[in-house]
Amino acid sequence: SSEGAVAAPAGRGSSGELSPQTPWPPPPEIGAFLESAELHGIPQTGDYNGPGGQAGSGLVEQSVDKARTRADAFNTFVEPYLRTRPNLAVASEGFVRRLVFDGTHCVGVEVQLNDGSLTEVRASSEVILSAGALQSPQLLMLSGVGDAKALASLGIPLVADVPAVGQHLQDHPVIPVPFTLPDNLADEFGVESIPTGTSGLNGIAFWKTEVDKQRDQGRGSESGCDMETILVSRFDPGLLVKVVVSKAEAWLSNIRSGSRPWTERAVVRLGRWLSQTEAVKKDIARTMYVATEYNHPISRGTVALRSADPLAPPLVDCAWVRDPSDLDAMVESVKKMREMLRTGPLAKFVGDMQALPGIHSTFASGPAPFFEASDAQLRDFVRHAVGTTWHYSCTARMGAPDAPLSEAALDPRLRVRGVTGLRVADQSVTPFVVSANTNASSMMIGDKAAKLILQDHRLGPFREVRSAL
Repeated sequence: SSEGAVAAPAGRGSSGELSPQTPWPPPPEIGAFLESAELHGIPQTGDYNGPGGQAGSGLVEQSVDKARTRADAFNTFVEPYLRTRPNLAVASEGFVRRLVFDGTHCVGVEVQLNDGSLTEVRASSEVILSAGALQSPQLLMLSGVGDAKALASLGIPLVADVPAVGQHLQDHPVIPVPFTLPDNLADEFGVESIPTGTSGLNGIAFWKTEVDKQRDQGRGSESGCDMETILVSRFDPGLLVKVVVSKAEAWLSNIRSGSRPWTERAVVRLGRWLSQTEAVKKDIARTMYVATEYNHPISRGTVALRSADPLAPPLVDCAWVRDPSDLDAMVESVKKMREMLRTGPLAKFVGDMQALPGIHSTFASGPAPFFEASDAQLRDFVRHAVGTTWHYSCTARMGAPDAPLSEAALDPRLRVRGVTGLRVADQSVTPFVVSANTNASSMMIGDKAAKLILQDHRLGPFREVRSAL
C-alpha cells in the first residue's frame, strides 16, 4: 500500500471507491499523544476499524483520495457519472420549500430558484429525502408529516400524524481543551509547517468510561467504547470554516440576504477568507487541542418548526449532557484528557492553556487553572464548553412496522410511515447515533437505500446494476 494508506486485513474491503488514508508523514506530536494515551490505559492498537475491535489508539483514518484531498460523497460517488448517466441531473443553489403530496402520496418537491420563482419537480415513482437530520424532519413537518397538534398550531394542513418526526435527536457532544505550544517549540510549528490534505485530526483513542461500564452491567451486554479522544494539531486553515459556522450560527440565522437566508456556501467562503489572513494562520500553526466526543449519550433533543415559513431555520434543542449520567461521563473524559496533558510525553507540547480567547477559556464559576480545577468546576466547565460535532442523528428514525408512531417515523426499508412514495436516506434514519463519526455511516445508508429501492422496484440485483455504471 502507499504511504499513509490504511491496510486492508481480513474483514475489511479494499476494492471500493473510498481508500482511507492516515496522516503522512505523521507529525511528532502524534507519537507523544499515542504514548500518553497508552500511559493512561489506552493501548496502541492501530486500525480501530479492523477486525481487532475499536478500543485503543492509533492514527486517524481520513476520507481522502490518493492526492490527499477530501474524498466526499459527491466527488466520490456522483461526480464521476455526471457526464455518462443520461438519467442523472444535479441542480445546485435551489431551495426545497416543501414536499408535494396528492392525498397521502408524495409526488414531488416544490423548489425556490435563485430568482425567487417557484417550480415543482415531479417524481414518476418516489421521492428520496436526504436533507440531513435537521432539515429532513423540518421538510417533513413543513409538508404536513409530523405531530398533528404541533402542525395545527402553525396552521400547516395535516398529511400524516407521525409524532416521531423531529424527536429523539442525538449528537456526539464534544469537549475541546485547547492549548498553545510553549515558546521553545513555536518555531518548529510555523505557518510553513501547516500541511495540506488533513483537517488537523491526527491521533485518536477509543476508550470506555466507568459510567458506561456500569450501564453495561445493568443491561447485561457490552456496548463498545463510549469515548473518542482526539488530538487536533497542524491545522489545515480550512478547518476554521467550522469555527466560523459554530461561532456565527446564531448571528447569521437572523441576517437575510434579500429574501433568502445565508447559504452554506456563503458561510464557507467567509471562513476561507478569514483562514487565509496571516494573523489567523500564525495562531492556527501554534494551536493544538485534545477533545473528547461522547458516543453513547442518553440525552435526547428535538427539532421543531419555528414557523410555517420554509426559510425560517428550525428550532434545534440538542440537550447535550441534560441527563446527569452524560454529564458524569464527560467530566470523567475531561479528567482523562487533563492527565494526558499533565503527565507523559504530550506534556512538553503544552504551553498556554488559554489558547483561544473567548472559546470556553475560563470557568463560569470563576477563573481557575485547568490543572487545579475541582470536580465542581469541571462540571461547570463541561456545561459551558460542550458543543456539537455536527453528528446529528435519529430525528426520522426507522423501526419495526408495528412500532408506535411516536418512536419510529420510518419502516425498516426507510419508507415514511403514514404516506406512500417517500423515503428518507440520511443520518436521521438511525435508531441510535453510531459510535463513530457519521460520515461513513451516512454513505452506507445511501448505499443501502439504493439497494432497497432497486429491490422494491424489481430493477435487478444491486451488484449487477452498480457494476454497469
